Amino acid sequence: MKSGEKTLCPHCGENTVAKSKPKMDGWTRVGDVLVCALCGAELGVPDAANGGKDSSASTAALAALLGEGPAAKIRLDPGTEYRRFCRNCRHRIEHPFVLRCDLDGHEIDPGGCCANFAPAEEKA
Repeated sequence: MKSGEKTLCPHCGENTVAKSKPKMDGWTRVGDVLVCALCGAELGVPDAANGGKDSSASTAALAALLGEGPAAKIRLDPGTEYRRFCRNCRHRIEHPFVLRCDLDGHEIDPGGCCANFAPAEEKA
């Protein structure tokens, strides 16, 4: 039997799931035992075929979920839409109280973007 398998508990008589629990001798861990998830009674020891651990398929699925597998590709370049905000536009008119667009004078949101975006020149 493995951890997570459904079984009929011989102690409480209910359908339950076997869960793995460390077996302790004082403060020392001596192994693992399977217990009933409902009543906590011992059901036996995990199968030695995989040492009571998760199967390799589960481990591979978890690795892919966490981005450690070959399926995960990380892009570090910012892309074409990077810095296309009104706060980085050459048409922005700065004022202490409100930001305006030089093209038509309307109030702008620094995090907004429009079709007339033109990147500002770098200051030396």
